[in-house]
Formats: sequence, structure tokens, C-alpha cells
Amino acid sequence: MLVSLNKKIELKLVTEDHLELLMNWRNSEVVSKSLFTSTHLTMEDQRKWYESYKNDKTQIRWIIYSDGKPIGTTYLTDIDHVNKRCESGWFIPNKEDRDMNMALTIRWNVFDYVFDTLGFHRQYGYILAENKGVVRFLRVGGFDIEGIMKGHIFKDGKFQDVVVAGITKDIWYSKKEQFQYEKIYMEAQT
Repeated sequence: MLVSLNKKIELKLVTEDHLELLMNWRNSEVVSKSLFTSTHLTMEDQRKWYESYKNDKTQIRWIIYSDGKPIGTTYLTDIDHVNKRCESGWFIPNKEDRDMNMALTIRWNVFDYVFDTLGFHRQYGYILAENKGVVRFLRVGGFDIEGIMKGHIFKDGKFQDVVVAGITKDIWYSKKEQFQYEKIYMEAQT
């Protein structure tokens, strides 16, 4: 599968300057409906989160830039250096900024970062089962759907199922050959 971009895509580490942008994205209906929590964030919440994030070695967060414009975020959380695994996630709030080729290119570059740069064995994610578009995207992007946790999250007054998706280094290396994609700039964590 050949994937080409018609935009310059860069992933830059989250800084304090991004807090209001991230807050607005997370508070938007389109993003909050796909998150496991239903809180409304304030700038005070963001500042507190950022203070703890700065020293947290279990997560790396980037802002996705498309032709210099911030359009979303992708991140690694629950980074576990002992078991060589991490959770990944992302969101692009505005529909007009979403592009399948761009999303696949970002996902595959994140796979390369996790498996080649970090030297990890496994990457995984959890998705609300009702978010069928993202579940389909994960399959196309290389993840295996590993299972469903029934009634795992209580949100919006009901228990919701959660899909578990994952990929290991050896599976990515066996699939990677069928994908042709551009390397994008990913700012390294210091």
C-alpha cells in the first residue's frame, strides 16, 4: 500500500504554550465523546497537569502540525521500560483536518518510534467500541483487535464496551513491508 502526503506533517513535543489549545480540543464535543472521562477542563487543570507531565517519564505527547498548523495530538502513555510496552492514542478534532493518508503515516511513524527508537516490544490502545470508525482505522493501520472488555467504562450514564487493539514489534516488521510511507519529523524527548 503506497501512502503519499500532500502536506508537511510534523510532530512537536507538547509545551506549556499548547495548554489552551489542548484544553479546547479535549473540551470539544467531538473529542470528549471518544474519551473515557467526561470532565470539563479549565486552564488551572491544564497547568496542574502540565506540572506533573513535565517530570513524568511514562508519557510522551506531541502536537500534530500540518503545513505549520496545529491540528491534533498523538501520544504514548503508560510507558513501561521493564516490559517494553506502551499505550498510544491520538485525536484530530476538526473533520476538515482529517486525512486517511496523513493519519496512517503518523501511525506508522509512531510504530517506528516505539519499536526502533524506544526498542519496545508492544504498543496497544483502548477504544470505546461505539467508535467504529477508529476501530476500522486501527485495523487498516496495522493493529490487531485483541478483544473487547464488556461494560468496562461507565460514561454518559451507561456502561460501555472497550476494544483492545495491539501490535508487537515482530508483527509490525512483518506488516511494514506492505506499506510505503514518508518519514515525518518527530521531535525527540530530551
